[in-house]
Amino acid sequence: MPSGFCLTTEAFQQWARQEKLRDPAGERGAVGEFSTELRTQLVEAYAEMGRRSGDREASVAVRSSAIDEDGRFASFAGQYETYLNLQGADEVVDAVLKCWRSTEAERVTEYRQRYGLSLEEIEMAVLVPADSSAVIFSAHPVSHDRSQVVINASWGLGESIVGGTVTPDTFVVDKQSMAVVESVVSEKQQMTVMVAGGTKEVPVPRFLRSQPTLSDEQLQNMTQLVLSRRQDGLARRLGERLQW
Repeated sequence: MPSGFCLTTEAFQQWARQEKLRDPAGERGAVGEFSTELRTQLVEAYAEMGRRSGDREASVAVRSSAIDEDGRFASFAGQYETYLNLQGADEVVDAVLKCWRSTEAERVTEYRQRYGLSLEEIEMAVLVPADSSAVIFSAHPVSHDRSQVVINASWGLGESIVGGTVTPDTFVVDKQSMAVVESVVSEKQQMTVMVAGGTKEVPVPRFLRSQPTLSDEQLQNMTQLVLSRRQDGLARRLGERLQW
């Protein structure tokens, strides 16, 4: 599980207030508008992540995390923007702004209206993690069994999983015993990889397609992360608007 940080909803609210003051009519200017204070915190957080990972310009993903995503009746899957394989503070800053601006996209407005959600009370956090290729559910998403953790994993970057272009491996781990109680290894045909300037979908090498993507030890480590409530160094706050 690589290092990462989060711009909280407070950061989004600050930006939204500034946008409204700058342009009461609601017409947006060029992407790149950031308060000096918030931009400084973001650049420093990215630099700190680079120091922790040993890579000064680590490749990262910038993802939206609106507070009303993944609810009981609406998931917002694919509605907001996601940017992969970004390097350098300028690219990260630009991607964060694009994520925030995606709250105003026509498809998002239509989706919110369809499910009766407010168009005014949108709040979005933005996650900036290094690349990962597993999605972890802290409870079984089908049976609702809270004694189990479900992990979906695939080769390459996680975009193949969340984008639905691959059927991932599925592992079920018992929280109490840490035993892997179910393991379904899929035939993984495609994977997303980093290329110059972004990402690309490529075929999975034939010898890897039917191989499990995670070992039992890795699955247990991921489960332990879900269960852990300890506040370690990666959970410290950077100011009021950036959170590890």
